[in-house]
Amino acid sequence: MANVIDAPVSPSPAHGSIVRLTLLGGFLAEIEDRDGRREIRVTARKARALLGYLAAAPRQRAGREKLASLLWGDRVDSQARQSLRQCLVVLRQDLAPADPFDVDSDEIALKPDVLTADVVEFAAAAQSSDIGTLERACAAYRGEFLADLSTGMEPFEEWLRGERARFEGLAAHAFAQASAAWNANDDARAVDAALRLVALDPLREDWQRSLLRMLARHRGREAALAQADIFAELLWRELEVSPSAETNALLDEIRSGRDAPRHPAPAEVGGVFAPSLGTPMRPAVAAMSAGSSQVATTPAFGRRLAGPTGSPMTIAAVTAAIAATTGAALLVDHYVAARTAPARSASTEIAVNSPRPASVLKGVRADAGPLGQYALVVLPFSTDTPSGSPESRIAAEMTDDLINDLSRTPTARVISRQTSRLYGDRAMDVAAIGAELGVRYVIEGSVRRQHDLLRVNVALTDTRSRVQIWSDRFERHDTERFEIQDEMMRGLARRLHLTLMDVNASSARSRSSDPAIGELAAKGWSGIFRSSVVGHTGDAEMLFTSLLARQPGLVPALVGLAAHNLVLLANLMVADSEERLARADALLRKALSRNPRSSVAHYFAGILHKHRGDQEAAHAAFMRTLELNPSHAPAYAHLGHTLMLLGRADEALDHIRYAIRLSPKDPTLGYWYVMAGEVELELGHDAAARDWLRQAVQVSPGNPRMHVFLAALCAVQDDMDCAVRHASEARRLTPALAIEKLASTFAARTRGKAGHLLLGGLRRAFPAT
Repeated sequence: MANVIDAPVSPSPAHGSIVRLTLLGGFLAEIEDRDGRREIRVTARKARALLGYLAAAPRQRAGREKLASLLWGDRVDSQARQSLRQCLVVLRQDLAPADPFDVDSDEIALKPDVLTADVVEFAAAAQSSDIGTLERACAAYRGEFLADLSTGMEPFEEWLRGERARFEGLAAHAFAQASAAWNANDDARAVDAALRLVALDPLREDWQRSLLRMLARHRGREAALAQADIFAELLWRELEVSPSAETNALLDEIRSGRDAPRHPAPAEVGGVFAPSLGTPMRPAVAAMSAGSSQVATTPAFGRRLAGPTGSPMTIAAVTAAIAATTGAALLVDHYVAARTAPARSASTEIAVNSPRPASVLKGVRADAGPLGQYALVVLPFSTDTPSGSPESRIAAEMTDDLINDLSRTPTARVISRQTSRLYGDRAMDVAAIGAELGVRYVIEGSVRRQHDLLRVNVALTDTRSRVQIWSDRFERHDTERFEIQDEMMRGLARRLHLTLMDVNASSARSRSSDPAIGELAAKGWSGIFRSSVVGHTGDAEMLFTSLLARQPGLVPALVGLAAHNLVLLANLMVADSEERLARADALLRKALSRNPRSSVAHYFAGILHKHRGDQEAAHAAFMRTLELNPSHAPAYAHLGHTLMLLGRADEALDHIRYAIRLSPKDPTLGYWYVMAGEVELELGHDAAARDWLRQAVQVSPGNPRMHVFLAALCAVQDDMDCAVRHASEARRLTPALAIEKLASTFAARTRGKAGHLLLGGLRRAFPAT
């Protein structure tokens, strides 16, 4: 009989409101009642930290003194206790009408009948041996515990590191047990679980061997050998060692076609990782290994090697390894294609037993990550105040936030925060940093505070040329510092992402030889981004089609080609809407099947759902986008517009304005202005609606969509001179057939007052429709 551990029974909202906390992979608070489930914004970091601490604590309770010292230990006792009381007041307001707290003079606890947390259910399910329960545990582990949270308070951070290690250990157990059970039942899901296990610690050789066996069995020899190539290169890059004799023996079996063990034992999840030490190592690693044969690991954002004195040292760029294997399923397909290509130079082969594996891909530089990601490091932001001052804590929090946000952008491979901190007090040339860490770009920043004004200067430098390619200044009043920091860092992450895309696209255009895959993708995406202003996508279709011909299944190209089709429809450049939507749908389904965590794919899936009039599905897709990448400004704008289409116009404008604050120079700004205009019209603010649409035309004069909407609104307001003028400009910019198709397309998704008004205005401005 399988040992089934009963998970906590989830309370029902039948008799009141229930708070649902999701803490694995980030922070999400939702309230559920008879009307359904909706998200709650808990904006204060320490409020999120308090909820996370209580949710993970034994019996979900903790003493007041303990909580005050954890989160406000930098204040005197009376102030710390007052801050805790104030935090509870704010949380009760945020979570109303539910009240999940049970408070007395000594302790604060959570009421299990009012609040549920995914960590509780996950921890119970992960220790089961029942495959159904383990499957639920695997699905529940969405990532690191409180992944986006940093309070700057070392006692809390120390606790958080321990909890992250605990939950990661439980996840490893669940993945290993589920993989073995599925493999025993000839279930190909064994590979997916093994991939997730390896992603937790890409340098664990025993886990990699388990993955190789399952790949050979369920996906074939080439898939297993491709993964072996990835692992061999990773071992050398991070530790300068080769795979062990045991791993090489397994590979010989796979190459010869001899069957791997049919039902291998579950991968071990405890103990320590000791790589093969038969090849030359970096001096620092060799020195430490001489004093200790064990290499202790810590989860998440870096790996520490314990030396003879017990002092830790972080291996540079281990985050790149985690990034490389988190999308391992995609990389296996990518490398299989490379291995089986008919015309291949022998110089591109990886020999697993060779002293230093070469890159499989031609043209992909050492400082480019998987599939053209570009490596960068965020150096600790500087201040002009002593260590331990409020400004220095703000700078540290901002550095951590920016690393978190940039790590979620698809084009960036970001060096871990532990490695970054090693350079905080070192005066080094950026070229030396680039060479030492293998990064193309360095981000530096400074934080200054004058009275209630917070000023942040940031610069992006190319380590090869030492040229500063971008800089900006951010200023906000310090009245709501934590919310301001979130906004500033998310906005900065978005702007850096767009800058990198432009730089890499320019690099692709300037190369006379075959450019790297990432640069071609960047050039295609540059066309997508610029389409808001110019109305067309340039060579995007040709570039993405070419990439897919070279590498079928390449997710950035699949999503890019889908985006091209959707952008053409949005800009009224084509009339065959159903055919374009079907193409985009097929491409996005394929992309998400290969990488379910692609925030960009989820974003364009939301656009697709909006085109088809399925606003509930669009809302879910945009929420998922922001869960994966909180700095994705366009998703906030579309989320707001979708809320209006769902009848929640009073909530919509805040989201659109937040997107504009995050990225006030965004290439898609014109779309956001149009959406804001629709919301204002829905709310009965006709003059404000027209102002927004005028701004849309100003920032995107070559985009026919902006002129169409302004023409329709002018017709609604009986300003036919304005309507005729902008209708004529729209017809000049786009084929007449596409505009005539717009009326029926617009009518299909029309909801609310604004939609009906604009549809009537559209028919007046374009009488042929």
